[in-house]
Parts: sequence; structure tokens; C-alpha cells
Amino acid sequence: MIDEKPIRARYQAVRASLDERGRRLHAAAEAVAAGHGGIAAISRATKVARSTIGRGLKDLREPGSLTGKVRRQGAGRPTVTAKDPTLLDDLRQLLEPATMGDPMRPLRWVSKSHDKLATTLRKLGHKVSASSMPKLLEQLEYRRHSLPPRRRGSTARPRTQQSP
Repeated sequence: MIDEKPIRARYQAVRASLDERGRRLHAAAEAVAAGHGGIAAISRATKVARSTIGRGLKDLREPGSLTGKVRRQGAGRPTVTAKDPTLLDDLRQLLEPATMGDPMRPLRWVSKSHDKLATTLRKLGHKVSASSMPKLLEQLEYRRHSLPPRRRGSTARPRTQQSP
């Protein structure tokens, strides 16, 4: 039986200073040191996936693969415009009637909210969220412009002195 408490303590001590590769290699080294059943025990102790520990073991066996970037080539999510090439054109058509600003300047702004723009684009069949709107607007050189908030406070008339 492998005692997981010291493994967990060592991992927690260095976890914050490690990147993805470092965490993977640390877990793999602990699995090698633990021997038979080490991968399962390390996975339970560190909450690192068994497949990640397996990749770490592969990295330990082939030290030449440890140079360069931390992540593999092609890692990361594809951009919304890469998945949907007509998205920017449809967004540009939505923005034309709501565009404000000086047409001679490169910076234009739109008064529609990100939520309303995303909802309209979803009705047109695009898979887009309101949180992706700022990046899309930036690609089209638009900015979101809203009215300044109104001042909150007393709008009551000044008090008049009452006669005795």
C-alpha cells in the first residue's frame, strides 16, 4: 500500500511554482518512485489525471521532448471567426445602422449592447456569446459606447424657510 499523505504534501508544496509540464513531470517522477500501483496512487493524491501522468512518464523516458513549448502544437481553442467565416460579415451588416462617430476617423462605435448583438447573431444561425463580442468588435475597429450614468441624488427643490 502506498502512503498518499507525503506525496500529497510534497506536491502541494511545489505545485504553485510549476507550469503544466512541471506538474506532469513531478507526478510522473513520484509514480516511478512509488513503483507498482504508483500511477493510481499519485493520481488520487495529486488529483492529476492518469493520462497526464502517463504523458509525464513518456516525457521522462524521452528527455529530448522536453525542449521548447510547454503545450503541444495546435493546443488551444480555435477562434470564433475560424469556425464561422461569415460571422464578421454578418456582424458588420448589423453594426452599419447603429454606427456612430466621425466617418473620417478610424475609430467607430456602436450603441447596441453586447448581449443584443449576440442575440441577433444567434438568430441568424451563428454560435456566439456576448463575451466574445468585444474581440469581434475590435477586429472590425468598433468600440462599445454607452451613455454616461445619470447622477443619483436629490432632485427635490430646495427647502424654503417656514414662517413661525
